[in-house]
Amino acid sequence: MPVTHKTTANSGDVISTDIWNEDHSITSLIPDANDTYTIGNSTNRWHIAYINQINMLNTPSYPLNIYEQATDSYPRLRIADTGLIEWSDGSGVPDVNLYRSGTNVLKTDDSFACFSLLVNGATVISSTRSMYNIQSISLGSTASSGVSIDNNGTIEIWKTSGDPYIDFKTSGETNYDARIQKQSDHSLTFEVGGAGSLKTPLTLAANGNAEFSGNVIISSTSPMLKLENTSSSSAFPRLEIQNPAITWRLGLLYTNNPTFFIYDATRSYSRLEILYDTSSNATQFKWYNSNGSSVMRLDIEGDLWIDGEYNTYSPEIPESWNQKDYVNFLKQQLNKSHPPRKDGKKICICGKIGVCEEHIQEFNEKYAINISSIAVVSAKLIVDLTNKIEQLEQRLSELEERLNQTVG
Repeated sequence: MPVTHKTTANSGDVISTDIWNEDHSITSLIPDANDTYTIGNSTNRWHIAYINQINMLNTPSYPLNIYEQATDSYPRLRIADTGLIEWSDGSGVPDVNLYRSGTNVLKTDDSFACFSLLVNGATVISSTRSMYNIQSISLGSTASSGVSIDNNGTIEIWKTSGDPYIDFKTSGETNYDARIQKQSDHSLTFEVGGAGSLKTPLTLAANGNAEFSGNVIISSTSPMLKLENTSSSSAFPRLEIQNPAITWRLGLLYTNNPTFFIYDATRSYSRLEILYDTSSNATQFKWYNSNGSSVMRLDIEGDLWIDGEYNTYSPEIPESWNQKDYVNFLKQQLNKSHPPRKDGKKICICGKIGVCEEHIQEFNEKYAINISSIAVVSAKLIVDLTNKIEQLEQRLSELEERLNQTVG
C-alpha cells in the first residue's frame, strides 16, 4: 500500500523503499513533474533535486537534474535519457561529460584526469607519469602506419607517400635544423647545418659504404686524426695526424703525375713524395730532409741518386786475400752485364717481364754489383799497391846510393 512521502528530509534521515507504491511507481515520491525536494540541512545539503517528465521526442532530454546551491543557474550534475552524464560548476552550461559511445566503450569529449591508469589490471601510467607494461605504441591510423614502438625497443616508421624521415627543429621554427631520411635506393642520409645552409655530410649507402662529403675528425683537440676533403679540384682527401708539436699530412695530388705525399704541415714542406710517371728517367720516390731540401731520389730505372755522402758498414773481406784476390774480385764485379729490360722493366732469368720472387737471389748474383765490397776491395788494393810502391821506391833509393858509392 502507498506510504506518505516527506517533502523535507533532514540530515540523517533515510529515504527507503518504503516510500514507493506497492506497484513500484514513483508518484508517491514525486507525484507531478518538476516537484522538488530539499535534502539535508542548511550547511550541508542538496537544495534541489527533481525529476522531469521524460520527453521521448527531444534528444536528449534530461530527466534528472541536481543543483548544489539554491543560486545555481545550471545543474551540477544531470543525466540525459540517452545515458549521457554531464557536470558543471553551477554557473555555466555543463562542460564535461561521460557516456557510452559504442559496444563496451565509455567515452568523454573532454579531458580526463586521474592519479594513475590501469589497463586490464596492470599499471600503464603511474602517478609520476611514467609508462609501464606497454606492448606497442602506434602513432598512425593502423598498427602498420606512422610510427610504431614495441616493448622490445624496436622503432618502425612508415610514410604513405615519399620516404620517411626524422626532423630536428628548434622550438617555434618552421624549418628543420637537421634530418635523417631514408632514400628510395634504401640508403640513409644525414642532413645538418640549419635551414638555408643544410649539408649532407654522411650517407650510409645500401651497399654498406659510409660516404662522407665533409671532413672526418677523431677528437676535437690534440692529438687529433682528421680525414679532410680539400676544396682544391686537384687534391683528393688527405689525412692529418696532429699533436701539440707537429702536424703530419698524408695526401694525394692529382696532376699530370699523381703523387702521394707525406708533408710537414707545421713547417710547410714535403718529407716524401711517391710519384706515378712512366717517362724515361722519371723520379718515382723523392725524399727531403728536415730543412725541406731534396736529399735522395729513385727513378723508374731503379737508379738511386743521393745528394750527399753515402755511408755504410764495411763488408766482410777475407783477411787472407792478397793483391791477386783483390784484382780477381774486381774483374768479376766489372764483368757483370747490365740486366736486360723491356718497356723499362727488367727481364727475369726465366724470361718473364719483371723479376720473379723465386729467382731474385739468382738474378742479383748474376747482375747486381756489390758497391760496398767493390769500394772496400778497391781501397785495400790501392793501399796495398801504395805500400808496394813505397817499398819499391825505398829499394831503388838504396840501389842508387850503392851505385854512387861504387862509382865514387
